[in-house]
Amino acid sequence: MFDFLLPSEPVTKTQRTRQRILRAAIDVFAHKGYHETRVDEIVTKSHTSKGAVYSHFVSKERIFLAIVDEFASALLSHLDDAISEAEDGIDRVDAALSVCLDTFSKHRRLARIFLVQAVGLGRVFENKRLQIHARFVRLIRTYLDQAVDDGDIPPQDTAVAAYAWMGAINETVINWLHTGQPELESSLPDLRRMLLRSIGVAEPRLRQRETPSISLDPGLHLSEGFVLSYTLPWTDMSLLRFLQHAPSSPRVYWSNAEAPIALAGHGATSVLSSSKPSRFRDIRDQANHLFERTILCGDGHPPQVGPRLIGGFSFRSGTQDNIWQAFPPAWFVLPTYQLTRYKGQAWLTVNHRISSRISPKDMTTIIQQKCDQLVQHSHEDFVSVSRPSHRTSGTSQLEWERQVFNALDQIQHGILEKVVLARYAQLQAPISSLRMLRKLKQSYASCYRFLFEPQSGHSFYGASPELLVESQGRSIRSVALAGSIRRGLSNDEDTVLENQLLKSDKDNSEHQLVVQAIRKNLAPLVKEIQVPDTPQLLQLRNIQHLKTVLKATTRSEADILAIVEALHPTPAVCGVPSEEAHKLIAQNEPVTRGWYAGPVGWLDPQGNGQFAVALRAAITSGQQTRLYAGAGIMANSDPTQEWEETEWKLRPLLDALASLNS
Repeated sequence: MFDFLLPSEPVTKTQRTRQRILRAAIDVFAHKGYHETRVDEIVTKSHTSKGAVYSHFVSKERIFLAIVDEFASALLSHLDDAISEAEDGIDRVDAALSVCLDTFSKHRRLARIFLVQAVGLGRVFENKRLQIHARFVRLIRTYLDQAVDDGDIPPQDTAVAAYAWMGAINETVINWLHTGQPELESSLPDLRRMLLRSIGVAEPRLRQRETPSISLDPGLHLSEGFVLSYTLPWTDMSLLRFLQHAPSSPRVYWSNAEAPIALAGHGATSVLSSSKPSRFRDIRDQANHLFERTILCGDGHPPQVGPRLIGGFSFRSGTQDNIWQAFPPAWFVLPTYQLTRYKGQAWLTVNHRISSRISPKDMTTIIQQKCDQLVQHSHEDFVSVSRPSHRTSGTSQLEWERQVFNALDQIQHGILEKVVLARYAQLQAPISSLRMLRKLKQSYASCYRFLFEPQSGHSFYGASPELLVESQGRSIRSVALAGSIRRGLSNDEDTVLENQLLKSDKDNSEHQLVVQAIRKNLAPLVKEIQVPDTPQLLQLRNIQHLKTVLKATTRSEADILAIVEALHPTPAVCGVPSEEAHKLIAQNEPVTRGWYAGPVGWLDPQGNGQFAVALRAAITSGQQTRLYAGAGIMANSDPTQEWEETEWKLRPLLDALASLNS
């Protein structure tokens, strides 16, 4: 990890020993701090003798100072390399900023020694720290002076500006060292923009530097009807902010704090849809055709990053009521612009359909223009619309109890073993889906947060706790989520409720129906499947569920959409037997579910994908917003308790709405 700080090929035994001592000291100082570290610990860690250590360094203080010197020298060397390739003063100070944050990010232990532990250790240490600080300030000032001389920035006191830059860098890095937030890679674009603006760099110059250059292979064959998909590193930003500046629909969003990949996209290079009962197979065929005719290009991106189809399916095919008019039973989009966050790095994928034979040079110009347009839109102001809302209609408790008694009657007559009934709440007001998602992220970051907006003013969004299936290569994962109880108001009450849920016959029986159904439906598509003997608890802010994670290895012919089709609907959202449950749902529920409780997610050209069950969700269509929640009805269900369960499940969205209203 620290090789770049020390000679890579020591030419003498003495140099090798010194290198080993410094490596060991870095580990010990970083772990224990300066005051708590003993030289004997460095001796042990370096596998040398005390005499060898003291022959190189007369004291612990000298070891520490040597590490600081090595780090500063290496950092300045990196700066010299980066600056030598820059064309003018602005480029040089910009390069210096990038190198500093990149180096600190990759060498956190050394950064802690350099910026935290070296503070307050006495006059010798403070003098050394100030000397190094002054070297960096002089470097920044030199290139700021060049920028003034070149006319790139207005005349100013470059000494003050250089010290302000160093202060901003120091505070950003030190806060990261103490809290881990924000990641330095994600801080760089905003910090860079703020500092360059502070010295008067013009906006066109900022935008020019924010737009990477595009390069296509001159020998690339580009044919009419194909899609060129170009992926490149991009300025890190919030995915929701990325969508804020989208000039038009469609807009899509997918994120889960525990998943390595998050996505946002806008515009439509290709739209896939189907209204037929064969919608899963139709989308699979359309997706295969599209991906076979997609040319993947890019700038050194990892294989996990690239174009994706993002969308979903309704709970069932067939006619839906008017609020769902913009949502076909199956709908997926290949966005024109897709921003992917993967392991802290942002990547932009630009998808362009080739309408006629074109040269790589002309296509390069088109992709470059699209990137320029995106940068331009990112600087435009955005105003979201959201006004106080109030309920206008919905399922009453009396209606709910009637539906539950109807279900219990069929269960008692052996027609059903379980059915999941849903209720709704209707609100009057235009709701900003992006603001709702921000609120949901604050409290439900570990849920699958999603947005699908096929047309402007028609959006479906939510935060689902339930993974239907995730596929990576031939490995898949599915989650059975059924059996619920509220969270306690205190730790003691929470423990009581947790035990009550784990011991509940009704909830465990309901849960096992889901586990067994997933296992049965996966069986024809997989070689082996792993199922834990007992469920775990999934605890969210206001509710907790029984959860079982099933893992399997697929057969070669199985793809993500075939698995989605096999699993949907699970007994967690429909019932047992499925066909009879479907009939009762259609007869009993006063409004259609649309995409509520349907599979939503994404798939990529490699056949990988991630789909969740669209729960804790709402649809906004014009001035109307409808929220959904459901509960599983078993033989021993109590209508009042099931009503209360749906109230808990409505809480995430109602709380988010309440915070918008306030």
